[in-house]
Amino acid sequence: ALIKLPSLTSLDASACELGDVGTSNVSEAVLQPNLKLLTLRLRGNRITAKGARALARGLARTTSLLTLDVSDNELGDAGLAFLATGHGDGLAVPSIPAEQATEDVPAGLASNSSLTALLSSNNRFGSEALQQLAKGLLSQNHISTLDLGVNPFGSSA
Repeated sequence: ALIKLPSLTSLDASACELGDVGTSNVSEAVLQPNLKLLTLRLRGNRITAKGARALARGLARTTSLLTLDVSDNELGDAGLAFLATGHGDGLAVPSIPAEQATEDVPAGLASNSSLTALLSSNNRFGSEALQQLAKGLLSQNHISTLDLGVNPFGSSA
């Protein structure tokens, strides 16, 4: 149904209990090059690294998304690695079979030139996540707002 709304510019699906499957479905539906979605809010949906992998694919496809809010989920270090660089970079991803966790998907933030705000507080990111994020952001300088609050960077998440 969402794909039939070409004028949709903002979608807030916060706290809808999407999980990874629902996140993948939303990503597939609205993160398309022919759609002009500017804001996607997916706060508090129990999204793990598996859902982040689907979002990374969507980030590579879309050319209009300005704000992505994935705060209050369970992305962990591997989830942020998928969003930032398009691959788990050897990090343990319990919800994805090992052979798939190391397969590259289109490069998430690294291949997206439109995103200006990434809101990802409270996602259980540890110190490894910062390294992955830096890798993803090195190739583009469009991010002007980055919210990483309430994450245990001082330890492993």
